[in-house]
Amino acid sequence: MKQIMQGSDTPNSDASPGKRASMPLMWRFLFLLMAILAMVTALVIGLHLSDERHGVEEAQTHYLEWVAERLAVPLREHRPVSELRRLLAAYADAGVVEALLLSGPDNQRIEVGGQDPAQAWIDVPMAVDGWFLFGRARNSAHIGGVSNLIPVYLLLFLAAAGLIGWIVHRYFAAPLRQLTRSVERIGSGENSGPLAVDGSNEFRMLASFINRLLSHCDGQRNYLQQALVSVRDSRERLEQTVRERTESLEKTARALRRREVLLQEYAEVTSQHIELRGRIRELMRLACRMLSLHYGLIVNVREGALNIIERYPLGRNLPLPDIAFVKDVLRAEGPLVRSGSQDSESPNITSEAAPAAFVALPLEVFGRRNFALLIASDVTAPAPFSREDISLLALFRDWMSATLTNEAQERLIFRQKERAQVTLESITEAVITTDKRGIVDYMNPVAEMLTGRSEAEARGLPAADLLHLLRESSREAIENPVMRCLRMQKVVVLAEDLLLRSEKGKEYAVEGSFAPIRDRRGDLSGTVTILHDVSQAREMATRLSYHASHDALTGLCNRREFETRLKAALDSARGGKHTHALLYMDLDQFKIVNDTSGHTAGDNLLKQIADELQRHIDDDDTLARLGGDEFGVLLLDCDVSHAQLVADRLLQAVKAFRFVWRHRTFEVGMSIGLVPIGRGCGHLSQLMSAADTACYAAKNEGRNRVHLYEVDDAAVTQHRGMMEWAVTINAALQLNRFVLFRQPIQALSAPAGKRHYEILLRLRREDGSLVEPGHFIPAAERFDMMPAVDRWVIRSVCKYLAAQPEDERDTIDYSINLSGASVDDKTLLEFITNIFIEFAINPATICFEITETAAISSLHRAIELVRELRSIGCKFSLDDFGAGFSSFSYLKNFPLDYLKIDGAFISGIIDDPVDQAMVKAINDVGHTMGIETIAEYVESEEISMLLRKIGVDYAQGFWIARPERLVLGERVSMLEAKEILSKSGR
Repeated sequence: MKQIMQGSDTPNSDASPGKRASMPLMWRFLFLLMAILAMVTALVIGLHLSDERHGVEEAQTHYLEWVAERLAVPLREHRPVSELRRLLAAYADAGVVEALLLSGPDNQRIEVGGQDPAQAWIDVPMAVDGWFLFGRARNSAHIGGVSNLIPVYLLLFLAAAGLIGWIVHRYFAAPLRQLTRSVERIGSGENSGPLAVDGSNEFRMLASFINRLLSHCDGQRNYLQQALVSVRDSRERLEQTVRERTESLEKTARALRRREVLLQEYAEVTSQHIELRGRIRELMRLACRMLSLHYGLIVNVREGALNIIERYPLGRNLPLPDIAFVKDVLRAEGPLVRSGSQDSESPNITSEAAPAAFVALPLEVFGRRNFALLIASDVTAPAPFSREDISLLALFRDWMSATLTNEAQERLIFRQKERAQVTLESITEAVITTDKRGIVDYMNPVAEMLTGRSEAEARGLPAADLLHLLRESSREAIENPVMRCLRMQKVVVLAEDLLLRSEKGKEYAVEGSFAPIRDRRGDLSGTVTILHDVSQAREMATRLSYHASHDALTGLCNRREFETRLKAALDSARGGKHTHALLYMDLDQFKIVNDTSGHTAGDNLLKQIADELQRHIDDDDTLARLGGDEFGVLLLDCDVSHAQLVADRLLQAVKAFRFVWRHRTFEVGMSIGLVPIGRGCGHLSQLMSAADTACYAAKNEGRNRVHLYEVDDAAVTQHRGMMEWAVTINAALQLNRFVLFRQPIQALSAPAGKRHYEILLRLRREDGSLVEPGHFIPAAERFDMMPAVDRWVIRSVCKYLAAQPEDERDTIDYSINLSGASVDDKTLLEFITNIFIEFAINPATICFEITETAAISSLHRAIELVRELRSIGCKFSLDDFGAGFSSFSYLKNFPLDYLKIDGAFISGIIDDPVDQAMVKAINDVGHTMGIETIAEYVESEEISMLLRKIGVDYAQGFWIARPERLVLGERVSMLEAKEILSKSGR
């Protein structure tokens, strides 16, 4: 080992003389490896000791947590300190920790165990408020004892590493060095004999493998010598191949010269002005001469028969092949050849009619094999065919196919030309063609009719003299589109506002397309003009445009056209140079005419009113029907004072108007909202909303009057409030913010039977407060939202009933209120029927209520609806009876179940004898007609007793019972609510 470390000379040393000996690379690697292993050993021992210490600490912590759980019960039970100290001593004696300390409120301390200050306390939280547990870890000196063994482990490892190094040097390094020197001597040529190495079997095997490799190299040297001889032979064969290729090229040159001659003769044939069939015969003559054959045929098979298309020569009877032979030719992939007495190269040709020597190929026309070319000889032993002969025949085949295709194209073009001529004669468009100078050379009969000239008269005339085109709107002549097309060399389209004046002076509305005509080279050769007579279509479009912008009933501008003109006036007013005015008019009492005399009468009333209004409107102003019985007037360049005069004039005209229908005379009125249009006006929608608000204010003020819109007007403020309620109602419908209550209707004199409730509606605000219907129902009626509200109530009640036990469904009747708008809804009955089917509701448990005012305003429809609902099993009640001061006579035609006496009579019945008389009269009339009566607003026992004395059947009010809420169980998520509110503009 000392010799190795010092690098001394030995018989196996690689140190050359004169150089300082150095430690071999292998030994450097071994010492480095031993150092690394020593460090790894120390690291492993340190990690082991650290893991052991961590494990001890973790076990002590778990033990303290366990002790804390056991001490929680005694601490909660407030056991004496002595018992707690005894428990701590017992847990400390377990040996896991050295000492335990229990600290509590009021500086209470209980400590047991050793007092080694070198050890730290470990604190553990307690489950009892104010108490803490501490534990002192035991000394882990035994781990340090293990640490003292590290130098011993290291010395043992170094001794083992030294022994391994000596073994490696003795049995591996020395033989490897001997083998390396022997290989170097062989490489330098000093030695060529086999290698001999002392050492282990592996080194002797390596030396044997090197000896085999040297032997293989000797064999490769012999192989290369043999390959050199083979290369010399290949060069001789290559020279022979070059000679053969040269002869082949000379033969190819001769064939090319032959083909050149053939091409010259083909060019002479094609340059002659002869018909296509004559050209085919010339080609067949050339083929026969080039192949030294005697005749040629072109045949095809059609409908099971053989047809000869062409033959050469013409004056000779030629032998014909049979049909099977021709079919084989058409199916063959290449030429079919028979030379003299040789057998055919196509063994499927066995026809006795086939000639002794032939070459047959299929001809293609438009990509299809329709014909067969046969070049044949009737001599039994002609010269054999060469490849060049077959190649030339294939060239003839292509020429003949092209010629036949051209012939077929000419026939097709002729037929297409004839067909196009017939088409041009029969189409409904005018077609005119010119040359590149714009001179007419053709026109079809429709063009003759539109221009007023015959084709013979027009041919040779300039297109500008034939086509007199002008603008329909301005009556001005336009630039001749034919010359424009020739100049621009692209399509010119004139599709709108175009008239053609014929020579006879008649004018036609036309649409024209003028396109250039180009020859095969793409050069301009003329133009084609197509004119379409659109007189009827343009007239229809004019009528459609009129109907799109005018009301079909009155002939006035419709809302769309009115808003278009209003927007233009609004834009001009914003510039500050013009002031306009808008009148928004709504007829009063129109519904009475419509309901009592029918829609036909209503339509006639609207026509007559429109004519009456039109007589009082200037020509520059616009009168429009905006929808239903609403009209609008746009007064241009009109200040407020003049607009007020015009509005008053219109108001007086309508007031003086009398409508007569079937011997009945009606008076109608009109409410007008006036809005000035000036620089400060907002958008179109804001302007229309302001006009509608002003008109609504005029109605609220007593009708038959004009209301001038002002921003701070109280009526405007009220209307805006109603619009806000409309937004709230819409959100409530989508978010299920309506709340249903029910109030009992109790029998007074009749025996107690089924229970009866009236459904009441409330609206829940966003803050959760409930709103009485008197606050939001007017807005719902104003903005036609009551049908939607009524349908929500009907669906919600039916859904609630469907969720109730079956034994309760048929023992309770529910009254549901319907608005006047729902009475007029003709789809309501279908909706109610579908809801009953959907939730399996017994119609006999539902009673619908409408107010007397709603019934009177639409009496015929109300009677019809009552009869329809009663026909499916529902009951019906007339609410607030007596509030409208109407006659009892209409009750005779009203099939009712209940008559609800208006609460205004009930609340004062104790002190007012008139109210008593009214209630008694209503009750008597109802009983006489078989209708049960219900009294509302029963607030005291005295009222209840008096109603019982009068004979009223039922009572409803706070004295009977207050309304109770129905729990429907439907909620809308916060995300859905935010989305719906954002869409509603809130």
